[in-house]
Amino acid sequence: MNTTGWNLQGAAKVTNVTDTGNSELLLVPTTNGLSGAIFYNQPINLSMCNTWKAEFDFRMYDGTAADGIAFCFLDVPPVGFVSGGGLGIPATSNGLKVGFDTWNNCNASSTFEMPKVELRWGSGYSECWSQPTATNQGGFLNFIRSPSYSHAVVSYDNGNIAVSVNGTQLLTGYQVFNFPGYLGFTSSTGGQNDNQSIKNVVIYTQMPPSVAGIVNKAVCPGDTVQLGTANNAAYTYAWSPSAGLSSTSISNPYSVPTNATGNVFFQKYYVKTSYTATPGCSSQDSVVIQVNPYPLADFDVPVVCLPASNVVINNKTVINDGTQSQIAYNWTFSDGGTSTQTNPPHNYPSTGNFSIDLQAVSSKGCKNKVSKSFTVNPQAKATITVAPEFCLDSAVSFKGGAAGVNIQKWNWHFGDNATDSIQNPTHNYASAKTYSVTLSAITNQGCLTDTPSVTITINPLPIAAFTVSGLSCQNQSLHFTDVSQAPVGTIIARNWQFDDGATSAAQTVDHGFTAYGQHTITLKVENSKGCYSAVDTQKVTTNPTPVANFGVPVICKGTSGFFIDSSTIADGSQGQFTYQWLFGDGASGAGNHPSHAYTAAGNYTPRLIITSNKGCTDSISKSLAVSDFPVVNFNILTTDFCGNLPLQLKDNSSVAFAKLDDIRIFWDFPATPDSSLINNPVPGTVYNHNYTTFGYTNSKQVSVVVRAYSSGGCYSEKSSSSILFASPKLVFSPIPVFCADDKQPVLLNQAKDTTSFGGNGVYSGTGVSNGYFTPSTAGAGSYTITYTYTLVNGCKDSVQQTVKVAVQPTVSAGQSAVVLQGGQIVLQGAASGGDVLSYVWSPAASLNDPTLLQPLATPVNDTYYTLTATNNDGCFDTAGVLIKVLQFPLIPNAFSPNGDGINDKWQISYISSYPDCIVEVFNRYSQLVFKSTGYQLPWDGTYNGRPLPVGVYYYIISTKHLPAPLSGSVTILK
Repeated sequence: MNTTGWNLQGAAKVTNVTDTGNSELLLVPTTNGLSGAIFYNQPINLSMCNTWKAEFDFRMYDGTAADGIAFCFLDVPPVGFVSGGGLGIPATSNGLKVGFDTWNNCNASSTFEMPKVELRWGSGYSECWSQPTATNQGGFLNFIRSPSYSHAVVSYDNGNIAVSVNGTQLLTGYQVFNFPGYLGFTSSTGGQNDNQSIKNVVIYTQMPPSVAGIVNKAVCPGDTVQLGTANNAAYTYAWSPSAGLSSTSISNPYSVPTNATGNVFFQKYYVKTSYTATPGCSSQDSVVIQVNPYPLADFDVPVVCLPASNVVINNKTVINDGTQSQIAYNWTFSDGGTSTQTNPPHNYPSTGNFSIDLQAVSSKGCKNKVSKSFTVNPQAKATITVAPEFCLDSAVSFKGGAAGVNIQKWNWHFGDNATDSIQNPTHNYASAKTYSVTLSAITNQGCLTDTPSVTITINPLPIAAFTVSGLSCQNQSLHFTDVSQAPVGTIIARNWQFDDGATSAAQTVDHGFTAYGQHTITLKVENSKGCYSAVDTQKVTTNPTPVANFGVPVICKGTSGFFIDSSTIADGSQGQFTYQWLFGDGASGAGNHPSHAYTAAGNYTPRLIITSNKGCTDSISKSLAVSDFPVVNFNILTTDFCGNLPLQLKDNSSVAFAKLDDIRIFWDFPATPDSSLINNPVPGTVYNHNYTTFGYTNSKQVSVVVRAYSSGGCYSEKSSSSILFASPKLVFSPIPVFCADDKQPVLLNQAKDTTSFGGNGVYSGTGVSNGYFTPSTAGAGSYTITYTYTLVNGCKDSVQQTVKVAVQPTVSAGQSAVVLQGGQIVLQGAASGGDVLSYVWSPAASLNDPTLLQPLATPVNDTYYTLTATNNDGCFDTAGVLIKVLQFPLIPNAFSPNGDGINDKWQISYISSYPDCIVEVFNRYSQLVFKSTGYQLPWDGTYNGRPLPVGVYYYIISTKHLPAPLSGSVTILK
């Protein structure tokens, strides 16, 4: 069975059921719960091709009779088969279904007898629909399920449907289908089963025939092949693919196939034939052309490396059909000559442009040709670029070249058995002499260039050397002399390097080192060939130079002083110094601490010269002033004065050839040791001194002595005297602190004179008047009070004391407030004035903490609270606040206004605490019968002056203070 163009689904397969040779298609086997289908893969558009007929043989047997076969025309390819009662028809399919059903899935008491034949259309499928059905009444359809095949014919003509089996028409119907759909078969088994198969399926449609033609032989690429058949004007043709076709829209185009694969290639063409008037109704045919390959002709372009002119052409032709050895070759050379060899030889003795043609013919006669051109060039010329001379320690740089060609490999020979293979190498020679260098190269075509050569000279290096002479001491120059040699050329440049950073380019150099110890000196030279020597390195030892120093004595004329050596040397060898002293007055000395006396005062310059044990010397000179004796000169500017005032002394002492180191003034010599030492005094300076106040005598005399010292230790002195008068000796006791609100003047009596002499004292300062201090006048702050006392001798003195007027606190207890009975309130105390305040509230019984500024109060009754704030200076202030306590109203729930004097009115206790309250009473009909703002007159149970009847009434009282109105009921009794 040929199923080309058909799609098999589910359990459907080609096999043998009753025949041999796989000539049957088994839709489902004898297995429960299976489904299978086969559909043609090309749709038929029934709006265009409105006539078709299907003929086929079917068989349902071998099992327990279920479920059946359906021939279908469906709008979609089959998916989602249904087993059992669905005959395998997809549940959502739309179209025509012709069912051959062997199992009753409808009403079990139905008169229908199985098997039956059904016509069904629309979406889905049910055998129970009331559409055309042929049943087995009378048993005339028993052959539907049989071990033999039955022949069925289903026809469709513009909506008219007919079904015949074994030549007998069983069903007709009418239903137009105007959409494209797919023809095919479905089948299924459910709880029962059968082998359900088909064969000999032929479908006839109202479509034009498609003829693609027949190609009986293989062709070569480029051959012309005629396709198709004679043209019919009623038909429209469409060929695909278009590659190689002369036209895609005629009945008989020709093809010129190609094949560059080297293998046999099969070109398949399709033709679709449609009615021109109804283009949607079409058929299709195909034809296959076997295209034999042609040889893929190819060869390598020869590389001719003159002067070698003979070459062998490398043939690269291939074919992949197994006939490579049967290819025939025809070579044609542009300079004359042919060949049929596979790889022919040829000779190109001269330069020029040439070409080669190759035709390859396969064993099937398929031909292919290739032609290639090339140029034979003259032998390439290599070039060497290099300087003629180099120094022995230099890398020689070579530059290779070959104009007009690309080089794949370079061959250098440097003349010392060394080689290299790069274009621009560098090379170091081990010996100084002349070398012959050659170069050859291989081009990218494999051709060898010529071999040029050059000669280069490698010059020897100069030899650096130098000598050193001189005494090697710190900061003393040594003499360095260049004695270098040049085997070739002459020395033209020098580079001296000293390890202290100094350099030079001179032939001879004088250089000294500031640091003692071993030093390194190097010399490098250059000759006239541009070659540099190796570095010559020598070391020298520099001995330390002593550092001369000494201390000069401070002396007067005629007295001896010692000169103390303090010279040093870095290596600690100062014990081996040699000394020479020159004192500056013509005298000299030796040793490390000589003494010397100068006969005359004056300025001298002594000098010390020292020499180390290595012969290194140093010297130093210093200035020395030999002092004369000072001249003391001073004046007392104040005489006969009050003892509490300072004595003033102006000094003008001096000394020759030196300076005054200091003067000492004895203020009452020799009575007391009281004195003042003035270093480096300046002439003309006035010095003051205060004596201790005395009150035991009217006056006393003091003797003043001035002693002046020169820098040489010489001194002189002079004395003078003055009279001092008695002065007050005052004391001032502390004054107590006052408050700023104190308005009462306070007598000041804390100051007094402790001498035995009479006099008069006066107080002064802010807030002071006639010996009294008024705090409120001064205001808060600190003030200085001065007490001035004058003795009868006119001498006076004053003393001061500070008085503090403290800030007066200011206190507020806050605004009066109302609190409900049992409620709490924070007292809003506020206070200021003073650095530290303390607080006390009273009464304290209802407060959480009476020492807080804002305590929490829980009064039981109306309470007046007093706040006292005191600062750290003892000043205080007080304030008070009234807190009223509202009692919760006590509202009776009944009263009897009967005139007996008992409970005649509705008396509400504590309502008077709410003077702005609103009291309203309503009857049971929500009618207002009483209203009062305030409750000065209690309700007597009347409305508009008339007694209200006995009953229950309802009240609402808004207190304006409680969080919610009070409400409830009150009963009037009689």
